[in-house]
Amino acid sequence: MSEFLGLADLSPGATEPPGAVLGEILAGPETGWLEGECAEPDEWSAGRVLVVRELRSSMYPLLRSSRAVVCAFGGPAGHMSAVCRAKGITVIRIPEADLVRMRGTVRIDRSRGLIDLGSARGSAPGVPADDVSRSAPPGSTCAVVAGGEEIDAVNESGWGSTVDRFFVREEFLCLEAGLSPLDLLAAGPDGQDRYAREMAAMILGMRSKLQPHQKIVYRLLDLRSDDAAGITRTAAVGEEANPELGLHGTRWIVETPAYVDVVRSVVRRLAEQEPGIHDSLALAGPFVADCHEFSQLAAALGLPERWTVSAFVETPAGVYDVPAICRAGAAEVFIGTKDLVQLFLAADRGNHRVAGSYNTRHPAVIDALARAIMACQSLEVPVRVYSFARDLDHYLSRLPRPTGYIMDSAELIARLGSHPGRRAERCLR
Repeated sequence: MSEFLGLADLSPGATEPPGAVLGEILAGPETGWLEGECAEPDEWSAGRVLVVRELRSSMYPLLRSSRAVVCAFGGPAGHMSAVCRAKGITVIRIPEADLVRMRGTVRIDRSRGLIDLGSARGSAPGVPADDVSRSAPPGSTCAVVAGGEEIDAVNESGWGSTVDRFFVREEFLCLEAGLSPLDLLAAGPDGQDRYAREMAAMILGMRSKLQPHQKIVYRLLDLRSDDAAGITRTAAVGEEANPELGLHGTRWIVETPAYVDVVRSVVRRLAEQEPGIHDSLALAGPFVADCHEFSQLAAALGLPERWTVSAFVETPAGVYDVPAICRAGAAEVFIGTKDLVQLFLAADRGNHRVAGSYNTRHPAVIDALARAIMACQSLEVPVRVYSFARDLDHYLSRLPRPTGYIMDSAELIARLGSHPGRRAERCLR
């Protein structure tokens, strides 16, 4: 069984106490209780527990206003699970046969992955403050966010001093703004101008929330065809048999001149409105497979002087080609373990049926991460490694020390707890 997943297979009625359903927490804090009223999409209202068969990108407006999400399919490393994790929204997967039982008010025990189907029976136990780890990852931490709200949450938690990077994916910003990238690109100059204008405005809004030592890492669009199909209304979306290994990421960017023009327009708008913004904003190429792809991306973008491009590496070829990627000019290297694990182990990160094979601590993964970290160290290029909160201590004990770790903002706050100074401030108010 995977060291990462506690439940490789869920069957109806497996070991749960009477009146409860056993599930697996895919995203969100893994301590404490959560209570809410269940609702399916056609009866939705904000603040309820959303009950769906599987998460889809088209559900984003419902997800962002959910108290929690109960689903039957998916894994903790899936794309929409990642969105929910960044926003601190609890997602729990249960057997499909139990979805029909999700009615009325339920209580979710996030520490055990249990859903109590009875009505609230008094206050649920909390988690003692002393039981929460407050150790920050060594080095400088990069927090994954979905927008400005998560930047505020990290900085208001009192732990902003440990975070010097906020990592945001362009597709998250598109979901937040209700934009369909492919529709806008296909709409000609007017649509492309709107796309660039909206992205620049959102980046500037996030920039205004930073502390002086902090920086935004803006990962360019990485929209797989299956995700694009869920949010595209008029443009043609090419159907692919295997979207995960299809035309997306850096290879899509260099083949899409209209999108490259949008990126240049975003950079130009940002520089005009805030001339020194290049010091607090870095662009990152997504899903970089090797140094050839990174060089193609850098050449296609043709950024002005003082603007840098980093590489987001998440394929086996990429991690072993890190030395060449660094020599090709990558300002920083970000290693994404979610895709890396599924490609190394041939286990779909969003398919719970192979959860026992999707092992974020597999020796091959650890070896690849160690090699990439040491290569960056030897070339004096900053390197950061993505980690789920539950894997961090394992990585700390087995990997060379990178420049820092990448963690989802909600998981980072949950790991650190409330800063002692912040607790004292609240007591004095």
